[in-house]
Amino acid sequence: HGEDACGCYPLNGLLMCAHKRGLRVTTLDLRNSDDTAGSRDQVVGYGAWVLTEPDVIADAR
Repeated sequence: HGEDACGCYPLNGLLMCAHKRGLRVTTLDLRNSDDTAGSRDQVVGYGAWVLTEPDVIADAR
C-alpha cells in the first residue's frame, strides 16, 4: 500500500509533480533487508528510482 511507505506523503507529492511535468520514473533497483541479512518474517524494503524527461531515456537506449 502506498500510504504505508515511510515518507509516503513527500513521495506522493514528488510523483504528482513528476506526472504534471511529464517526467518518467525508472526503477534502478529494488531490495529488502533479507537480501543482506536477517529473517524473512519482517523485512524492510528499499528502492532506487530516477526521474528523467522522456527523451533522455530514449536517447540512452
